[in-house]
Amino acid sequence: MKYAIVTFGCRVNQADSLRMEEEFLARGGTATAAADADLVVVNTCSVTASADQGARQAIRRIARDNPASRIVVTGCYATRCEADVAVLPNVVRVVRNSEKDALVERVTDGDGPCGAAIETGVRRALRILHQPLDSWSRPESADRRCRR
Repeated sequence: MKYAIVTFGCRVNQADSLRMEEEFLARGGTATAAADADLVVVNTCSVTASADQGARQAIRRIARDNPASRIVVTGCYATRCEADVAVLPNVVRVVRNSEKDALVERVTDGDGPCGAAIETGVRRALRILHQPLDSWSRPESADRRCRR
């Protein structure tokens, strides 16, 4: 599986992204640019309104440059505005900060919108959350269009 991690914000996000990178590599993933990736993880910040806007713009740009990509969004913006993030183009999963440790395992094991199309091989972080992928529900408002 080819993956990319795009990180916004603080040192905590940077450390989380490095941990995810290690987990993807340990599972046989290949790091690449977002334009070439099968899966793109966007680790967001939400310290200011411009940080939120930057994350939305990055997600739209990734989807435009790589229409086949599956985008998983995590971080503070994803946690704070889950429904808004879920309706952005190519977003297949929104992972709250409290579930971030399980992100790699969740998106590489199982049969969800991410897992089914991704080769297995990248797994570790999410041993906390061992429920099936379909237990990660998409927010009810995700069917509505984003107004931003």
